[in-house]
Amino acid sequence: MRTRNLLSDSEQEEQEDGGGDDESLQAIRYSGMLRKKKEDHGMFEDPYKTMCMATLDDGILTLKMIVNGEVTDSQEMYNLGDGWKLIIRDDKKDRFSLIRSSGSSSEPTQITLKAENRMEGEAWIEKLTETARWFGECIRQVNAAHEQQEEQSRPQTKKGEQCGIGMVLRQTKDGLIVIKLAPGAPAAASNQIELEDILLKVDGKAVSTAEEAAECILGDKGSEIHLLFQRVVGGKKVKFPVRLIRGKV
Repeated sequence: MRTRNLLSDSEQEEQEDGGGDDESLQAIRYSGMLRKKKEDHGMFEDPYKTMCMATLDDGILTLKMIVNGEVTDSQEMYNLGDGWKLIIRDDKKDRFSLIRSSGSSSEPTQITLKAENRMEGEAWIEKLTETARWFGECIRQVNAAHEQQEEQSRPQTKKGEQCGIGMVLRQTKDGLIVIKLAPGAPAAASNQIELEDILLKVDGKAVSTAEEAAECILGDKGSEIHLLFQRVVGGKKVKFPVRLIRGKV
């Protein structure tokens, strides 16, 4: 992580003296579409599916949620002068994060936003950088290699080549718990798997992480997959096998 102050010495002195032109901040305006990342997304869920109409005006970032193509009244507002810092990804210019410390004993508050393309992302970063400079905050350049590795570790599917079973898992201290079954997909259609079942093995291989499970579950359309689950029945843990055929989900 590299940190640099955006203010020159003269600008720093001016701000410490209480200087600054309100019109300069008010002139920093921008608007456009952004996608907000859902931090607790499921394994096969698009983390950036929440679309927003974003507006930056007078140091305030407003996000209005878009549902079915319509801008709704549901909105979030962030005063960027209230201790927020801008984080730029070195390897992904179409997205950025805003982070604010919540105190020494609490996790920082963070939101991650993604533009529709790199050019739009760079435009947002430019405007937010100007805003950060006004408030005297620092831009933190983050090497997001770990995030890139995480995405690369997820199985990349090509249309017509690999299929799954329509099951979403969440990694917990108790194991990989089923949290969603896609209607009509092989897992739901089997009527054998229930929410909160715990996945133990895929084709005889023990799986302990969502990434491992995804790699094992995805395969050719029409191919067999053998799963081993655990379910609590009458206060007892019962293991049971499920045989499915991979299909489009």
